[in-house]
Amino acid sequence: MLLKIAGAVLVVSACSALGFGYGRSLNQHLEELRFLRELYQMIRGEIEYTREPFPEVMLEISSRIKEPYASLFVQAHRVFEEQGSLKFPEWFREYASRTLEAYRKEKHLSAEEWEIFLSLGSQTGYLDLKMQTGMLKLSGERWEKWIREAEAEIGPRRRIGNCLGVLGGVFLTILFL
Repeated sequence: MLLKIAGAVLVVSACSALGFGYGRSLNQHLEELRFLRELYQMIRGEIEYTREPFPEVMLEISSRIKEPYASLFVQAHRVFEEQGSLKFPEWFREYASRTLEAYRKEKHLSAEEWEIFLSLGSQTGYLDLKMQTGMLKLSGERWEKWIREAEAEIGPRRRIGNCLGVLGGVFLTILFL
C-alpha cells in the first residue's frame, strides 16, 4: 500500500511539473519578445545617433546583446564586408534560419514573429536613413503588439496549464489505482 501511495505522489508531482513547465515556457516566450523589441530599439537608436551603415551598427550592438544573436551579428558584419549588400539579405535569412532554428523553437517564437526577425537582414543600408528607421520602428510596433497580446494571455494560460497538470496527475493516479 505504501508503494502505491508513493507512486501516486510521484505521478501527481510529475504531471504538475509538466504544467508548471508549460507556464515557464510561456514566460520564456514573453521574455524573448521583450528582448527582440529592445534589440530593434537599440538598432534604430544606434542608426539614428551614429548614422553608421547597418552592418556597422550590427557589429557595435553585438557586444551588448545575448547569444546567439551576438555571434549572428558579428558573422553578419563579416559576411557583409566580404560580399557586399546585394547577396546579404538572402545570406542573413538563410544563415539565421539554419543556425537559430533550435533556439527559435526553444523560445516558442511563432512563424510570423520569426519572419519579422529574418526580415532584419533586408534592412541593410540600401535604404536611406529615414526609411531604415521607419522600417525598424514599424517592426518595433509589431513586437510591442505581440508583447501586449502575450501579457494578456499568459496569466489564464499559465493557470490552465497548472490546473491541467495537477488534474492530469490525479486522473492518472485514480486510473492506475
